[in-house]
Amino acid sequence: MSKNKRAKHGVSEVFGTILLLLISVTLFSVVYVALFSIQVEHSSPSVNIVGTIEGNKLILENRGGESLSLDTEFIIGSGSGSTERISINDYLSDEYKNNGKWDIGERVVYPLDTLSDFNRFDPLDVSVVDFDSSSIVMMGTVKEARMADVKVEMSVSDQTPDIGQNIIFYITVRNQNGPSNASGIIIKDILPGSLIYVSGVASQGTYDSISNIWNVGDINVSFFATLQITANVQSYGYNSQFTQLALLLDGSGSISDSAWSTMKNGLVNAIKNASVFPHDGSVELTVIQFGVGAGGFCARVEINPIVVGYDNYLTIANKIANITQGKGWTPMAAAISLAAKTLLNSNNFGGFNPDNKQVINLVTDGNPNVSSLPGDSCGYGYSGEPAGKAAAEDARYYLLNTLSMDPNQDEFDAVAVRGSQGVNITWLRGAISWPNGYTNWPPTAPGWVHEVLDWQGFVDSLNLQFSILFKKIDCSAELLSSTYMDPNTTNNEVTISIYPNSQ
Repeated sequence: MSKNKRAKHGVSEVFGTILLLLISVTLFSVVYVALFSIQVEHSSPSVNIVGTIEGNKLILENRGGESLSLDTEFIIGSGSGSTERISINDYLSDEYKNNGKWDIGERVVYPLDTLSDFNRFDPLDVSVVDFDSSSIVMMGTVKEARMADVKVEMSVSDQTPDIGQNIIFYITVRNQNGPSNASGIIIKDILPGSLIYVSGVASQGTYDSISNIWNVGDINVSFFATLQITANVQSYGYNSQFTQLALLLDGSGSISDSAWSTMKNGLVNAIKNASVFPHDGSVELTVIQFGVGAGGFCARVEINPIVVGYDNYLTIANKIANITQGKGWTPMAAAISLAAKTLLNSNNFGGFNPDNKQVINLVTDGNPNVSSLPGDSCGYGYSGEPAGKAAAEDARYYLLNTLSMDPNQDEFDAVAVRGSQGVNITWLRGAISWPNGYTNWPPTAPGWVHEVLDWQGFVDSLNLQFSILFKKIDCSAELLSSTYMDPNTTNNEVTISIYPNSQ
């Protein structure tokens, strides 16, 4: 190679190296500019805010995530297009603002009546703006749910009608508290087969006597509509449920001979009358007297458990007529304990037949004054009212547990006969009757105490007592549907009972 060629080749290599260096420097400058011209932004906070409307108040609750500063604002937009910007700081309680943050679980409550163009139940567009991050952390539409508290009521023109008599049921449906006007209301009434429909008149809407459906329509807040149904009482509503009935009769010395005879004769006549006491084998009868035995401190089974039928009801009535009065003290606890053991040992006890019903009916003219242990059929002698009452209460618990009595099926009732002893009605109602302790008459539910003036008053009430136990006819009305949610479903159904008189 010549000298000139070598020189040219050397210049070319130097030039190439310089060119590569220039390209590298230029590329680095571009990358540098690209990297350092990016602006760093704050990220939006992670927070869960839930908005609701309750009672004409907008409630915003921080349900989770990060805390927000007190300069956070929420924006409300109404249907008219107007908007309001409100600071969280103005409507967060002082307790919540102590740490300068809107934290998890804290609620902002804003009264919507401050908005001039807001109508209740209108939707609102709500946004929450966090100024620290310049971002919207919540956006949505909030609307109060429409609710209407529909209440159903029922009464009857005669709760103790005669067979063949027309009676009128009054069904009332109210929009009790709103807050919305109720709409699409449909009511169903239930009349059992022992009542025959005669006619129906509705103050509004239409009533179909075939389906027993009352299509009410709409009811404004605080208004009501009524339906009157006339029905004819065709027959007794004998209970198809088998019942074990135990009558606990006070035979203490405070009851005169004539009063004892009056009571027995009343029971005898009631048992003989098939329209009063069932003779169809649906009732097992047990009769226990207390105030008998040595010293008059015991209870005694006068009639062992026996199913009352057409072939033996006269025999049973005659046995009742021949019961001899004990004329002792008032060992109520002993009678209750003896009833528990006697019904338990019967072949018809509900433990063997779970559908069978147990009814205890205590009849007394005084307060217990003999103490005994639960399960004992005799007491320890006169011990005074406080001890006697305590023992009776213990015996009652023993009975409930021994018979596994069901408050939805079984009951403990009492008849208090006024006399020189002064029966404590309040105590009977609260400590003995079960499960409800009603004193209204006729009762609205099982577990009642009925007060009568004398033993003739007891006899006069027997027909109704047995009607309540065996011939009660239940009629009901219930709300089937309503367009808006009902916040109180406990008043959507009602039942009323009638007790046909015996002729």
